[in-house]
Amino acid sequence: QRQMCIRDRLMDKLLTLEISDLKDIIKFYEMDNTNSSSRWRKKERLVNYIVDVSKSRISRGNAFRE
Repeated sequence: QRQMCIRDRLMDKLLTLEISDLKDIIKFYEMDNTNSSSRWRKKERLVNYIVDVSKSRISRGNAFRE
C-alpha cells in the first residue's frame, strides 16, 4: 500500500515537468542505454519509464537482503 502511494506521488510530480526535463532526467541518471527514449513524445510514457527504472534499481539486490 505504501509503495503505491509513493509511486503515485512520484508520478504526479513528474507529470508537472516538461518533456525535455523528463528526457534530461533519463539522460542524467543513465536510465536508457539504448537511447530509445529520446524518440518518445508522450509525457506519460517517459514518466512511466522513469518510475519503472527507479523501482527496478531500488529493488535490485533484494534477494541478498532477505
